[in-house]
Amino acid sequence: MNYLHEYSTFETVKEMDEAISEHIRRNNYELNETDRNVLTMLSRYSVKYKGVAHLKVETIAKAIGKSGRTIQRSLRKLERLNVIERKEFIRNKSGGNGANIYVILPVDVAA
Repeated sequence: MNYLHEYSTFETVKEMDEAISEHIRRNNYELNETDRNVLTMLSRYSVKYKGVAHLKVETIAKAIGKSGRTIQRSLRKLERLNVIERKEFIRNKSGGNGANIYVILPVDVAA
């Protein structure tokens, strides 16, 4: 998964956590509990490659206890609010679509 390093947006986990807190503060009235849970899940999987998570919608849905459709809506909302950016991932060997790569954006990008 070294390919995730090229998408990394933060130098430290602390910097990423501060950006997430600021995103939540700025979008406090837009985000519901599910949106916050999705963002928290993404942040937990974004520690090795700071700010980058490679997860399936189904994995997020199962962990949070929501439907895949609800997670898709939440991810679209986070994209619209410039909190995350979604990158499509194509598998090298089979050529099919893989799990998306989610990049947590720095606050200055979202401003």
